[in-house]
Amino acid sequence: KVNLDALLGVDFDLMKFTFKDNKGLLNDLALVFDGFVQMNENDMDIDMQFKAPQADFKSLLSLVPAAYSENFAGVKASGKANVSGQFKGKYTETSLPNFEILIQTQQAQFQYPNLPIAVTQIHFDGAVKNETGQLEATYLNINDLRFTINKDQFSAKGLVTNFVNNPTIDGFFKGTI
Repeated sequence: KVNLDALLGVDFDLMKFTFKDNKGLLNDLALVFDGFVQMNENDMDIDMQFKAPQADFKSLLSLVPAAYSENFAGVKASGKANVSGQFKGKYTETSLPNFEILIQTQQAQFQYPNLPIAVTQIHFDGAVKNETGQLEATYLNINDLRFTINKDQFSAKGLVTNFVNNPTIDGFFKGTI
């Protein structure tokens, strides 16, 4: 679910649209944007930054597709979240602008209504990046992931690459199941 309420600066001669005062919603995550999109004959120039200034863990959790359902309203979640990012470059039929999406959580936890145990002490520090403009070069860098289920602690670090064709995970995982 996407919703955008924005005041745009418009230059019709250049077909350039500049974000002024704005607020957007991606599911339950509130975002603000800065920058511009310029539509050219064969591509688009994009130079845009965004952040979620009032994010919490539950609004971040709403981005997980399976989480955004009828049961999502009953999910108990708390904790802090920081989300920010940027897109810069050309968008064409064959390439994306370079981008970086930074995600951090602190003191987070969640519990689904039908599950007896919560996931607690969630700490995540990671980024989704693309530095080439080619979709297959997008990767997820997990700098630090820690959480607790019941009294069992889990941690992970790693890199996920090749999202498009054959996902590859190179990482370190520690925990007891």
